[in-house]
Amino acid sequence: MQKLMFILMLILGTALAGEEKKCGENEKFYDCIPLEQQCNSKIEYPLIRCDRGCWCKKGYKMDMDTKVCLPVGPLCQ
Repeated sequence: MQKLMFILMLILGTALAGEEKKCGENEKFYDCIPLEQQCNSKIEYPLIRCDRGCWCKKGYKMDMDTKVCLPVGPLCQ
């Protein structure tokens, strides 16, 4: 039974570690996704939703229509 639990934990750990490699261009893996990183968001303070996954790197924000990380600038405030 202990051997089975060890194998299951090893498989789970390997699966979670590999999740980070799936992030797209200009994205980073987060344990808690920062919601203020959306283009033209009206949020004036940082919100955190604790879901694991890929989100835009610093200096980029998510265009919610295209789901692409754009550099912060005139097209993405």
